Amino acid sequence: MSTIATLETEAIVNYLHADIIMKNRSQIQFALSELKRLEHKSPTGMFEKLITRFASTKRPKREDNDDDDSNNNKEKKRAELQSTIEISEAELRRARVIQNQIQMVSGVIIVVLTAKSKLKEVSGGMLHRIGALTKTLTSSALAKEVECAREALEMRSLRELAEERARNVEIEVARSAFLKVEGKWEAMRALGEWEGLSRRR
Repeated sequence: MSTIATLETEAIVNYLHADIIMKNRSQIQFALSELKRLEHKSPTGMFEKLITRFASTKRPKREDNDDDDSNNNKEKKRAELQSTIEISEAELRRARVIQNQIQMVSGVIIVVLTAKSKLKEVSGGMLHRIGALTKTLTSSALAKEVECAREALEMRSLRELAEERARNVEIEVARSAFLKVEGKWEAMRALGEWEGLSRRR
């Protein structure tokens, strides 16, 4: 896949999962800002403690307890913010995984559709395999999501990209690419990976 295709894929993921991405990015920014504020919030200095003790000598022990409570609250707040960052980063990593899945499946579909368009005169056995794989891939939930997003973002469809590629590629190159993709898909199916992608929604 080209750099342009990578940028397109990122745009598709942002379109499909904008709420998740924006929410978690905002949470990370807020948590980092709060952590920075906590770190720069200067603890009570010795001079301030002495002034406080002289101002109220009746309950000096309570002041120590107040300091302990303040430190405990600060540590609790820091732990909560760190947890927020970790959870949000995990969600963003999941979005990155989805982006990789979309890019991979889009690339596979383009290769298969290119082969279908280019290899019209090959033996019936290969044509049947191309047709079967085309149907399996393009009818999957993930492929439908991608095509809907591409249409909404005014991008060319995967079929249009494949037709353009078919005009510019040699028959043997198209055949070789299809055989590689067919092997990759068989491996995915054997591992059960394709079932998860095809029923993502």
